[in-house]
Amino acid sequence: MLSLDSPRWRDLQHAYGSAADIPPLLRALESLPPSTGQEEPWFTLWSALAHQGVPIPSDLEECYFAALAQLPSLVAAAGPKEWDEHFLACALTAMAAAKGFPAIAEAVQELTPLVAAEFLEWFRAR
Repeated sequence: MLSLDSPRWRDLQHAYGSAADIPPLLRALESLPPSTGQEEPWFTLWSALAHQGVPIPSDLEECYFAALAQLPSLVAAAGPKEWDEHFLACALTAMAAAKGFPAIAEAVQELTPLVAAEFLEWFRAR
């Protein structure tokens, strides 16, 4: 796996340019910071790495998918902490993405309690 200390991050690209800013953002996740709205590091990580389908360099694909496979256990490790609706959406999105369901991951990311209630109303009426 690519170390967060690797100089290679400067050579990698994300949706907005150099990925050199990604390691400190990933390190910040260790404390499970708030995930409301445009809170950091969540907002920048999502914007840079997830929503635009950034390609993965072929030599990093194996490590990338191995890291992705660890997301369910990381979500489980966060279980004892306090969650808000935004962190719940992030956790469920991570689970869906890790298990290969990108459309569900994208849909879950949008599920606020209000949207979920509207969805259930629509679902039951169809």
